[in-house]
Parts: sequence; structure tokens; C-alpha cells
Amino acid sequence: MQILYDNRRPTVFTGAYSEVYTYGKALEILKGRLNDRYAIYVKHLDSAYQVHLPDDAPQTRIMIHISNEVFYDDTDYERFDFVFRFYLPERCDGQKVFPIPPGVSSHGKVDYDYGPNLPLHQRPNNLFFKGQIHHREAFAAALKQVSIPNSLIEFTDGFRGGDDLATYHHKLDQSKIVLVPGGLSPETFRYAEAFARGCCVITDEPPGQWWHEGSPARFIQDWNQVGEVIQETLASMSETTHLDNRRYYQQKLSPKAIADYIEGVVRKACSSKVA
Repeated sequence: MQILYDNRRPTVFTGAYSEVYTYGKALEILKGRLNDRYAIYVKHLDSAYQVHLPDDAPQTRIMIHISNEVFYDDTDYERFDFVFRFYLPERCDGQKVFPIPPGVSSHGKVDYDYGPNLPLHQRPNNLFFKGQIHHREAFAAALKQVSIPNSLIEFTDGFRGGDDLATYHHKLDQSKIVLVPGGLSPETFRYAEAFARGCCVITDEPPGQWWHEGSPARFIQDWNQVGEVIQETLASMSETTHLDNRRYYQQKLSPKAIADYIEGVVRKACSSKVA
């Protein structure tokens, strides 16, 4: 299988990009499963230019479109057999364009350790959120009305204006519940990051994609109800809740889960064409 990269960003999975861990590893898995008749092209953001495909590109062409959060740019989609993209899942038709979750944000670290987590009853923080307040003003206002002991709530002024990766994941490891409000999009790296560390998640009502099936998250339509949902979540925890949360991450949000989904869609469609 060939892997082709955005020619403006040839180091998209070797530089300091958020998607390095999840999608770099998913591509490694797919490369071992798909033969030379397949090519995957990785397109970054809203690249308004013509994709360069070599004349000898394999007959089955797959695009993975990452970071296209703000608007739906389908430039060059017609040149591919399959497109798997982040964000705006309501625009994915399930015939050619398919939604995929963002995964975890790794800031360029390829081999970050997502190993064992503490049981929730051993974690000192009942509640944790760290992120920018921009686009989350209603969430921040609702949170001010809530008083939960042993909470760690930290608002920042801009994107990536917070902790380094190790510090952030240590805070996740020390927290029972992580709040995951949407920003520009309801989809966010925080969702997978929290589950990867075994945390409970309270988040916005999702658009209902394949990775939300069986999710142990508490979905909320109105953040003014968050105090009640936090109390219910704390009361329902057990000795194995962190393992259940981690298992969901492995089954729906991990590099292997995403590679399994992409491979399954492609093989099913290709076998139907042959039949």
C-alpha cells in the first residue's frame, strides 16, 4: 500500500501535529493489511489546491482528510474512491465520504505511553477541565454555578495555551471526571484523551456516529444541568469503571479501532463492486 502526503505538509505525521499518534499508527496498521492496489493520501486542513496524484497511483484511492474543522472543503474528493474525514460528520454521505474520530492529540509524539490507569477511587480530583474559554462561554458560565469539591478547572486564552503533553495527561490520570465541551466543533481530542486515561466523560450531545455506539459518556444537552450530572456520575462509579472506559477507547477510538473501521468500509465496498 502506498501512503502519499499533502505536498505542502510532507511531514504531517513526523512533525508537531496533533494527529501523529492516532493516525500515524493507524496508517502503519493499514499498510500491513492492504496490498499494492491501494493508496492512502493524507490531506491536511482546507488545502485549496489540486492534489498531486502520480500517474501510476494504485486503482483504489483513499483520502484521509484531517483537521478540516471550520468548514466542509471537498476539493478533490471526486478523484478518490473513499474519503475518511474529521469533523462535520453530518456532511458525510456514508457512500463515499465517511466520518472518523479525531483520536488523541499527541503534539508530535509518536510513542506516547497510554498505559495502565489508576482506579477512579484512587484519584484525588473529582472533576477536571483545562482549555480555552473562546467558543465555550455558555459552558464556562454554567460551570461557575457549580461547586464540586476537589475540582481542577483551568481556562486558557488560546489554542494550545495550556500544559505540555506529559503534564496534561498526568492531570487526566489524577481525575475521575473530565468535562468535554465542544469548541468550533462538537468533536474534540479531549473525548478520546479522557477515555484513554480511564476517566468518566461528560460531553455535549453528539451527532451520533459509529464511535458513539456503546459509549459510556454522559451526554448533556444543556450545560446548566452539569451539576446534577456530575453528582450522578460520581455516585455511579465502581471499582472497574476506569477499565470499562479504557475498553471503550480501545474498541472505538484507538489507532487499531480506526484502522479496523477504514479497512472494513473499503473491503466491503470493493467486494460489492466485484460481486
